[in-house]
Amino acid sequence: LASLFGGVLVGLGLGLVFRSKGTTGGTDFAALIVRRYVGINVGQLLFLIDASVVLAAGIAFRSYELALYALITIFVTAWIIDTVQEGISFTKAFFIISSYPDQIAGKINTELDRGATIWRGTGAYTGAERDVLLTVVSRSEVTRLKDLVHEIDPRAFVVVTDVREVFGEGFKRLEPGKT
Repeated sequence: LASLFGGVLVGLGLGLVFRSKGTTGGTDFAALIVRRYVGINVGQLLFLIDASVVLAAGIAFRSYELALYALITIFVTAWIIDTVQEGISFTKAFFIISSYPDQIAGKINTELDRGATIWRGTGAYTGAERDVLLTVVSRSEVTRLKDLVHEIDPRAFVVVTDVREVFGEGFKRLEPGKT
């Protein structure tokens, strides 16, 4: 329990520090520098760096149990840091490839009161041109959208993915300078 709660508290603290564009001067400083070159989240980099140190110490001092507790703390810390910085995903993006894009887009507009964008795509294998719909919905609308697509085109190809943040109509307002 101490590992879990310690990880949550440290993660909240470090997440707030990083959100304010600060550093504690420890391994998090190294993670911030490395992030500029590799493009990985700070929490994930901090986990990799700190886990390497803990694993090395666990092997050197033959304290495997303590090393495992420390790894739990580091993992929870990294997850909380990324959550504080990037937010919790409550939205999903749908990429829908269908023979009936206009009908699906119409239903998305009328029944879900959401917008959709239609892109022209070309199948890499078949070379056939198809329309690709993109729409973003809240988690509570996911099942309804799946049902709606299935009603119109049971053979549709649908990709559902998590979205970290959404700005625009029906979601958060985009405010310059805020992270």
